Amino acid sequence: MKIDAAEVFKSLSHPQRLQILRLLEKKPLRVSEIMTKLPLKQAAVSQHIKILYFSGLVRRERKGNSIYYHITELGRRALKAEEVLNV
Repeated sequence: MKIDAAEVFKSLSHPQRLQILRLLEKKPLRVSEIMTKLPLKQAAVSQHIKILYFSGLVRRERKGNSIYYHITELGRRALKAEEVLNV
């Protein structure tokens, strides 16, 4: 999958997506687990995860009936860049 830099930056433009990435930086989570940590409904979390996934910032892993989302190396680098820009 080819990653477009503009899409990555666009994905990072929403504060709740940054919050999701920070949560995933600690450990892989399911959508339902993200919902317990952020004041978002399931549909909103799923939409944000979809955008992060298609921009290459997260990956998914199926375990039985559950799907866990993991931050990618690109996602980690994006968070580092965000930290530098928010000095």
